[in-house]
Amino acid sequence: VLKKIRDTAEESGMKFILHCCGRSETMLECFHQVGIRRLEPCQPINDICAMKAKYPDMSFMGGLDLQGVIDNPEASEEDLRAEVRRCIDSYSEGGRYVVFGVTLSMHDPAAYAPGQKMAILMDEAGKYKR
Repeated sequence: VLKKIRDTAEESGMKFILHCCGRSETMLECFHQVGIRRLEPCQPINDICAMKAKYPDMSFMGGLDLQGVIDNPEASEEDLRAEVRRCIDSYSEGGRYVVFGVTLSMHDPAAYAPGQKMAILMDEAGKYKR
């Protein structure tokens, strides 16, 4: 079924991105066999560097510590910025990586206002490593 969904999306001109929370690395071989080449959110419970090394034709999104930092109401602006930098430093080598996957805050339009969580994350991602 997953292959049929992926094929239909790709045949219609879309780029299929599989959303799979949790320890997705245990299913990566199956995903790869049915043609999945984009995965999000890659949560830090996975060995994202090993995933990138084993599947060099796949792209990965995420890696942010959602529960511990991003969606934690106690996280400071510096905590948020540091988490973006940690992910970029850890996972961007060799490309095929996008820092943003799904976070609870992304569904809240207020989170994109200046000084709010998503605005801070996007600002840091845009500025870091330029």
